[in-house]
Amino acid sequence: MNILGIDFEDWYHPELIQKYISKKDNKPKIIQGIDKILDLLRKKDTKATFFVVGELLEFKPELLDLILD
Repeated sequence: MNILGIDFEDWYHPELIQKYISKKDNKPKIIQGIDKILDLLRKKDTKATFFVVGELLEFKPELLDLILD
């Protein structure tokens, strides 16, 4: 049974703040933490559902393979 969902988006993705940020600030930083999350899930033999913003996959396409492994 899968009871864990992970919403994977950076701080600037919520629609409420889009008009207040410049496009140059939009380099994803959240990717840095994915390895720790995936390692913990593997160690605990736990599955999770990931919800990933498409922009993150455009920036780092191999992210999908990391999650699927």
